[in-house]
Amino acid sequence: MSDPSALEKLEQDYRRRRARDYIRLTLGTLALLAILYFTNAIGLVEAITGAIVVVSGTLALYTATTSPQLQTHKYAAGTDSAPTAIDEKILMETIHQFIIAMPFPALLVSPDQRIEIANDPAVDIFSLSASSGQLLPTILRNPNLRSGVERTRETGSGEIVEFTLGGALETWLAHIRPGPEPKSVFILLEDLTAVRRAEEARADFLANASHELRTPLTAIAGFIETMQGPAKDDKDAWDGFLTIMHNQAERMKRLIADLLSLSRIEFSEHTPPSTVIDMRMR
Repeated sequence: MSDPSALEKLEQDYRRRRARDYIRLTLGTLALLAILYFTNAIGLVEAITGAIVVVSGTLALYTATTSPQLQTHKYAAGTDSAPTAIDEKILMETIHQFIIAMPFPALLVSPDQRIEIANDPAVDIFSLSASSGQLLPTILRNPNLRSGVERTRETGSGEIVEFTLGGALETWLAHIRPGPEPKSVFILLEDLTAVRRAEEARADFLANASHELRTPLTAIAGFIETMQGPAKDDKDAWDGFLTIMHNQAERMKRLIADLLSLSRIEFSEHTPPSTVIDMRMR
């Protein structure tokens, strides 16, 4: 017969570890939702929904599971029935509901590399069939993503992999984490297409702005060099040179004003308005 106090201590130790896991999972997922919200990848409603699902799902997972070692001791002591598949069924149902409710693409890959659970966004992205069970290598064609999944399966450590879809037209960030079973993995996808396109647009804009600024500057420098050199004594030509230099300087001023305006707009992009507006009908 097993010592009841030892069983109680075993249960307490297990609960403490589960509580730490619950806090880490909850805070990590809430932080991910916050990042997605502030980068405009998801809206406020999706962020709140995801937060509710995370808190309730992980709490249900925490309260519904019991230490496998404790179950073994109870069975050996004759205080409990033999371990059944009920706990595993509750766990999988909780995970299934959690993945389905995620506002961004998410799926669970079983130890034999089959798609066990996939929500609607993931089904749309990977063109999955209505029934689960497809082999992961048949739908993941990107080598970086497949390598990240394989490393997580072998080492049990998380991976973050950026990859492209649709001929590099879409950019995604895959958050790969170990699943509930050995060699199973969770895959959560974050759409970075808008972010990368904005970065490319910014880079193109800066390149064009640099070119536009360099053109009048080169003209002004050229006329100054001419006035100091070959036309040094040709005062009659100076009026024409000065007119062109003035026009080019005004062009530079307009370009710099546009850049400053754009900078102010971007700086105040996430600042809520403070002006009070009377919406009453007059």
